[in-house]
Amino acid sequence: MKILSEKKVFITGAASGIGRSTAIAMGKLGCRLFLTDIDDDGLKKTVNVISDSGGKVCQVRAFDVGDHQVMLAITRLMDKSLRRDV
Repeated sequence: MKILSEKKVFITGAASGIGRSTAIAMGKLGCRLFLTDIDDDGLKKTVNVISDSGGKVCQVRAFDVGDHQVMLAITRLMDKSLRRDV
């Protein structure tokens, strides 16, 4: 699906479950991925799967999206520097 190729996608919970499945699927579609999860090791494994299949992971951060202060800082950073498509 070329319509998603090169689109920037921000995915939380990318180390496992639905987040991981979504990240892998979006990687196969050619999206530029920005991934987060509290599980740094699981996140690295997801990145490896995506990279090994030719996907593009632009940025990876391990943090807890349940931490209000962290999410505020991330939101501000993203508003300034990252136009998200999905």
